[in-house]
Amino acid sequence: MPCCADLGKGLFNALLMWLTKQNQLLHRLAVRLLSARLFAILLLLSVLLDGHTENFHLGHRIGVGIGCAGDDGIHHIHSFDHLCKHCAVQPLVRVVKGTNFEGLRDMADPVEMARFYNESGADELVFYDITASAEGRNLFTDILRRVAGEIFIPLTVGGGIRTLEDFDRVLKCGADKVSVNSGAIADPAIIGAAAKKYGDQCVVLSMDVKRVDGQFRLFAKGGREDTGIDAMEWAARGVADGAGEIVLNSIDTDGVKQGFDLEMLDALASRVSVPIIASGGAGKMEDFAQLFTHPGIDAGLAASIFHTRQVDIKELKHYLRAQGVEMRI
Repeated sequence: MPCCADLGKGLFNALLMWLTKQNQLLHRLAVRLLSARLFAILLLLSVLLDGHTENFHLGHRIGVGIGCAGDDGIHHIHSFDHLCKHCAVQPLVRVVKGTNFEGLRDMADPVEMARFYNESGADELVFYDITASAEGRNLFTDILRRVAGEIFIPLTVGGGIRTLEDFDRVLKCGADKVSVNSGAIADPAIIGAAAKKYGDQCVVLSMDVKRVDGQFRLFAKGGREDTGIDAMEWAARGVADGAGEIVLNSIDTDGVKQGFDLEMLDALASRVSVPIIASGGAGKMEDFAQLFTHPGIDAGLAASIFHTRQVDIKELKHYLRAQGVEMRI
């Protein structure tokens, strides 16, 4: 005779199947609510058993960066920095990837790619409209809605975020967290305002950083413009204002595939206490294993090695667990 727990699990799975048939958004919401409830239960147990939460950790995360480019969904990216003419048949946005933030090349359809990574074991997706800020336009909200409708893992979205209205629009399209970069440089008050309105867990400070004259310098507009700002000082200020997470994109190692920028990451970890997502430089499984030996790094983000199938996410996570790294399998 089945126990109550088995019956409960069966009923819940049946409910999820029904929701899937009725509405993908409702299904996604139900899964998120279950995950949040499970996290709360585990956190409560940790408090009861240990009396504190600082050592509570569900494991490191593997994130996938999806970078898109174009103009309001009607341009197509071709290889090596060329935008083609308007597509007269159907609005089209493509995933692109470059090296050192340059030389963008066409990769795939972002919706298809999001679906693939949702099924492949990624812990979250980071979706960037990488030319929105430089072109002074809004993010691809139509593509974002389609991406959000395909996945049941956390979705962070950035690109062209300049106002609280942008935060609101992106969250309503299905994002879980909003990444702000150039918009915060132009108006630093947006970090605190967004954290106050939506909670610091929704506010991700993304930083494009490059070494200039011996200093870690903050860049804006997709790595095109040197702001002259010390990146570590900027990160500390952002966290003080309410940023709940930081994505550090190293321009120096982006797309080079020689390993994450550990020196830069260590410098950041010494200045902030919020989760840090490392981005730029992953070329093989060993790079992630080395990354997670460094304190303060919560997640590793990569793009091309996953897009080109050089590294399989499920195999990577099992490899990392075998190396003693806490992973969410």
